Amino acid sequence: MNSGVQLLLDSFWRNSMDIHGIMNSRGEIYFNPAFARITGYMTDKAKFMDLFWKVHRNERKKIIEARKKIQQGETTYFVDVRFRCQNGQYKWLSWNATYDRETNALLITGRDITNKKTMSVVFETIFQYSPNIKIILREHDRRVLAVNKTFEKILQYKADEVVGKTLEEIKIKTIPNNEQTWLTVYHQGFSAKHISLQCKDNVVRDLIYTSVPIRYQGECSILIVAVDITEQNKLAKELNRLEKLHIIGQMAGGICHEMRNLITVIRGYLQLMLKNNNIQQVKQNIEFMISELERANSIITDFLAIAKRDSEYTNFQVTNLNKVIDRLYPLLKADAVQQNKKIFLELADETFIYAKESELRQLILNLVRNALDASSPGQKVIISTTKSEHQVKLIVEDFGPGIDPHILKNLGTPFLTTKKEGTGLGLAICYAIAERHQANIDVSTSNQGTVFTVIFPAMKVNQLTAAAKT
Repeated sequence: MNSGVQLLLDSFWRNSMDIHGIMNSRGEIYFNPAFARITGYMTDKAKFMDLFWKVHRNERKKIIEARKKIQQGETTYFVDVRFRCQNGQYKWLSWNATYDRETNALLITGRDITNKKTMSVVFETIFQYSPNIKIILREHDRRVLAVNKTFEKILQYKADEVVGKTLEEIKIKTIPNNEQTWLTVYHQGFSAKHISLQCKDNVVRDLIYTSVPIRYQGECSILIVAVDITEQNKLAKELNRLEKLHIIGQMAGGICHEMRNLITVIRGYLQLMLKNNNIQQVKQNIEFMISELERANSIITDFLAIAKRDSEYTNFQVTNLNKVIDRLYPLLKADAVQQNKKIFLELADETFIYAKESELRQLILNLVRNALDASSPGQKVIISTTKSEHQVKLIVEDFGPGIDPHILKNLGTPFLTTKKEGTGLGLAICYAIAERHQANIDVSTSNQGTVFTVIFPAMKVNQLTAAAKT
């Protein structure tokens, strides 16, 4: 070997950033200066060092397996272990070793990967515990390499159910069912796209998502990040609905009061005319007109109920929801029997809420009569209540054909009705009553029936005690 090449080799040995070592047949190890710089051990003192005992006990199994491969004539690559340095701290070192038969020596290379490992741990922690859905796909075959805990929680698929599969094999449906997939964003270079997915439990979630190319575990991959905006969409729709109702209420307040004055005057004159018994036909016509005016007055009364605000309702008190239902049951049962239908009660223990009883009666009557109207002869309607520490639920369930999607998304809008004789104000009143009672109305429907759930805030024990004293 000429002197120039030898000088270059010597320079490489001295200045390399990685550890290089040669172990001879006597077990002596000669390290380059990088070993001392990285581990703190002087190279002359490391000459007879047994590196095995400097390795963290959790990684020593890797060294044993690597030694077996070397004895079998194999080369070991990238054995990552924690190595205890001279100051007692551990560093992550990645070792490669190969046996040279000509010199009867073991050639060792080590690289400090502490920063890389630290960043890998940080990435893994952020990835797993992020509040957003995260998925990593291998780029060349689109198979899932990893999903985080939020993915498991929201989409209801465990990691071992999806890792190693493509998104098509997992069969997560898009709603509506179309050609759009999460990969559309990556291929077309878009960001912040919306998609609706049907989860494993058949619940539909609205997501906003994007994807970026990354390297993961040494492979070209795709990181998909998705934010669940289902609840935000529901809240936005609810706020929009309430705003519409508020505007309608303001308009109705002025219009209906004026109409009521006119109706009152006309009704009074018609009643005076009824006292004249000379013309029987006129009397019948007037009676019909009065009945129509009463119907108009009833509609206006319902419309005004939507427009009333919280400040107009001061007679709220501690109310047992079950007792209100019990008092209404004979009337509801009579309605059901008349239609050849049945009503069943499934009431929890004492269900106390802060409410106005007259409004509760109106709410229950409207919901139950709607359920009866949606049911066929012979079917049943179930009225039930449940309670927890923070909530009391009123549940009205029917087994009819369900609600059409275009009707479902507009429930609670005044004058929206599917009944020939309906005014379209019943559910609007229910939503207004729920709002005044700080309650929410949830609706679930299918071709097997519909469930209306009114969720009231429950009265706590200390509140009940204070109310009882009052």
